[in-house]
Amino acid sequence: MEGLLDHRDGRNRAKMTLEQIAELQEKLHRYTPSDLFGAETRTASGQHWLVEDLAHAVERWYGITWNSRTSYHTLLARCGFTYQRTEKVYKSRRERAVSTFVAEVEKK
Repeated sequence: MEGLLDHRDGRNRAKMTLEQIAELQEKLHRYTPSDLFGAETRTASGQHWLVEDLAHAVERWYGITWNSRTSYHTLLARCGFTYQRTEKVYKSRRERAVSTFVAEVEKK
């Protein structure tokens, strides 16, 4: 019977308050990852918030971490962000070859 008893203490287990989430939402909309972290961002352009960048920002600003990526996905959604496809980065891309190709296409 002991195992069937409710051992919860009734407190809110949320790590962030509603005020902190509102403040975070404002910061995420005001700044980009490149504004805050420079070259340490996870994307080439640093313009989009990824889970890794969000985790870094939340830990820096509030000293809070979660073990689950789902928690960060939920936090992004609560801050008004939606899932977007990641940008493609071609490491072998040669800008000169691309500009030559574009020039040839425009001639036709």
